Amino acid sequence: MDEKADKAILAEGVSATSYQGTFVVNNGTGQTITNVSVKHTCGNFVNTSVAVSLAPGESAPPVVLQAQTGSNDYWSLSFQMGDVSRSRNSKQCNYEPEDAPNTCVIALYNDSFSVITPKSSPCLNNSYD
Repeated sequence: MDEKADKAILAEGVSATSYQGTFVVNNGTGQTITNVSVKHTCGNFVNTSVAVSLAPGESAPPVVLQAQTGSNDYWSLSFQMGDVSRSRNSKQCNYEPEDAPNTCVIALYNDSFSVITPKSSPCLNNSYD
């Protein structure tokens, strides 16, 4: 196997190692939410979870999460909760190599959301925009 195939170029002479896991979106609001979208971006990787609706306590199906060393992970999300819209653009919370290949949980609540990483430090109680 060509080792360079797994390396993304960051800058001349510097390369990054890619790794992956999964993420799920969980509805912790206590009510049905609709038009749910969560996008993970890391370097050139973009992974998106979309659900028309999620019942209270329901999780969307797992989505592949691709990450790489040397790049931060950003989470953008939006959903509708009755007449209320919630969103957040580009919250940084890194999925570290030690987290791979495990599942990261994006927990959506009424007034905040959490990025719960499997092993590294989670990003809890983040505000919406």
